Amino acid sequence: MVFCSDSEEILSGVLVLWPGDGLFLAEEHLKEFANAYSISENYLKHEIPLAKNLLQKESQPHASLVLFLSFIAPYKS
Repeated sequence: MVFCSDSEEILSGVLVLWPGDGLFLAEEHLKEFANAYSISENYLKHEIPLAKNLLQKESQPHASLVLFLSFIAPYKS
C-alpha cells in the first residue's frame, strides 16, 4: 500500500503520540504532523514540555493512545 506524503506525516505523528513509543512526544517528529493540522511549531515548543511535565507527575502509566488522550482531555484549554 502506498501513502501520500501527508498520510505518512500524519501516521508518523500519531505514532509519537503513543506513550509506549521510544520517541513519545519527540518534537522533531511532531512538526509535520502539526503542520498538517495547522498547528504552529512555536505552539508545539511550549506545549510539549508542559505535557511531558504533567505526565511525569502522573503515577499511572499511559499504555495506550486512548488512555493518554483521556488523561489530557481535561487540559485541552
